[in-house]
Amino acid sequence: DGRPEAFALRRALQRLDRDYRDPLLLQVIGGFSCREIGEMLELKTNTVLTRLFRARKQLREILGEPHEQEVRA
Repeated sequence: DGRPEAFALRRALQRLDRDYRDPLLLQVIGGFSCREIGEMLELKTNTVLTRLFRARKQLREILGEPHEQEVRA
């Protein structure tokens, strides 16, 4: 996809630490559950959930999107 948004997202994903990027890509692109990702990466399910949360938070920061609290204010 040659759209600027897709390019920006790909660049942002590259900037994520691999510990965060891998679970996110497995979930979003691969369609795997947190339990399945945990099995593949030899992580506890809660660790996967934490990494997914942090990955999304970092992506929002990299892409310059406002935090949830800022949107509600």
